[in-house]
Amino acid sequence: MKKFSKKAHRQPRGGQLAEYRLYKPPQTQFEIHQTHKLRFTNTGTNPATSVTWYNLLDSILVAGTATNGYQLYDFVRVKEVEIWCAGGASSAPAITIGLDFGGITAGNLGGGKSYEDTTVSTAMPAYIRARPDAKSQTAQFQPSGSAYAFHIRSVGAAAGTVVVDVTLEFRNSPVVNPVAVAQAIAAATPGEIYFGGLDGLRSAGTAWRSLMNPNVI
Repeated sequence: MKKFSKKAHRQPRGGQLAEYRLYKPPQTQFEIHQTHKLRFTNTGTNPATSVTWYNLLDSILVAGTATNGYQLYDFVRVKEVEIWCAGGASSAPAITIGLDFGGITAGNLGGGKSYEDTTVSTAMPAYIRARPDAKSQTAQFQPSGSAYAFHIRSVGAAAGTVVVDVTLEFRNSPVVNPVAVAQAIAAATPGEIYFGGLDGLRSAGTAWRSLMNPNVI
């Protein structure tokens, strides 16, 4: 069997017709596949939040109408989480932040890793940078659901002193129906993309407000 090539079109010597075979086009993948780093800050004191897959997929939404929002993507996986926390007052500078990838509860298979760091002065913030285990469920693509992806802990942090960067990989399947966000939106422009809180709540009530300005809702 001869492979298809330009030479296959040429008439060989002696007047014989060349034998050739046409190969079909290669398969394609046509879902949307993107990686985003989203940034959030705490709006209250001592924020502690268990972040679900529903929350993560609600963090980027598209407005169907002025009051109806839908998750822009259908699947998500966690690539990395970074947390900064500013030091407290000079009289009490020590503030501790923590990050947990679940594993104790069935279905929350994050590998069971926990991280913690503490500020030692107002000039030296606490800092955590962590990735879930490569073979844990937190590192795999997950649909919208109530299982926890990770948990953030904080002791002594004032409002606006903690910044969280979450690097997420999203995938949008053409065979999955859009999922409505858990919290209603208001005064949105249909077709516009908006960013919600890390806990799935709107900007007026979230404990972790998105810093992806200007389209925060």
